[in-house]
Order: sequence, then structure tokens, then C-alpha cells
Amino acid sequence: MRKFFLFFILAAGLMSAQKSSQTPDIRRVWLNHNMSYRGTISDGKSIQPITLNIFSSDLDLDHQQEYFVSGETRVKNMVSKFEGKIKVLKFKNGKKSGKISGEYDMAEKPDGKHTGVFTGKFTLKFRWDDKTEKISGEEMHFRGEWKNYDGDLTSKTEWNN
Repeated sequence: MRKFFLFFILAAGLMSAQKSSQTPDIRRVWLNHNMSYRGTISDGKSIQPITLNIFSSDLDLDHQQEYFVSGETRVKNMVSKFEGKIKVLKFKNGKKSGKISGEYDMAEKPDGKHTGVFTGKFTLKFRWDDKTEKISGEEMHFRGEWKNYDGDLTSKTEWNN
């Protein structure tokens, strides 16, 4: 009986330690409270404002640190639908706050010279509430580049929530 009790305490401790090191479920975070991400896209000659909206976000059940996302981008009058992935590579968890970083790859629907693929890195800083097990105060920053499908246009991109 004593061995069973010690085994139970050890197993409970390991499960608790494992839970605190796992990334929280953040699939809704990418939706940005139904608000647009805003930033810039620059080819080195001109800088244009860009808005990006993510309408859906689903956890990849085969890769627990990856999220399928879809939405649309807008530069000037051009609106393009996209699909892609956001991949968590690092997760730091503090008592009251955390930081997640990783990379993204989002492909616009190929329907013109000014559609292509966004790739880059992101950081997400947030506050953590132990009672509700939810995050708040999200600060997201995406930085990378966009290349059109023809391969003859490349631009630096950056956007925030």
C-alpha cells in the first residue's frame, strides 16, 4: 500500500510538471478578437499599409504545436484569401506572463501577379491567469517577407495586433 501511495504521488507530480511546460491552447489567439492585424509591406522602393485578418484557426492534431489558419490580406484595393500554418517553436512560461515564438507560412490564393506567399517569424507575449487558465493582454508581432508566385517580386513585411 505504501509503495502504491508513493507511486501515486510521483505520477501526480510528473503530470503537474508536464502540464505547466506545455503550450496553452492558443488557437483562438490568432483570431485577434476579430480585429485586423496592421502593418506594412515594402519592396525597398515604396512602403504600403497591409491589413491581415485571420478568420479561422484550428490545431493540427498530428502536430500539437502547429495551427492551420485562413483569412484574407488587403493591400490598397487588392484583397486576397490565404491559408497557411503558424508553428510554435519556443514557449516560455512565467507565473504571470509568457512568451511564445515561432514561424509562419501563409499562401494567398494564386489569382494574379500580386499574390504570393508570406513567410517569417512571430512573437506572442501575454499574461496568464492560473484561475481561469486563459491568456490575456496578447501582444503579437509578425516579421518576414512576401514573394509572389512568379518569383520576380519580393517584399519585407511586418504586422502587429
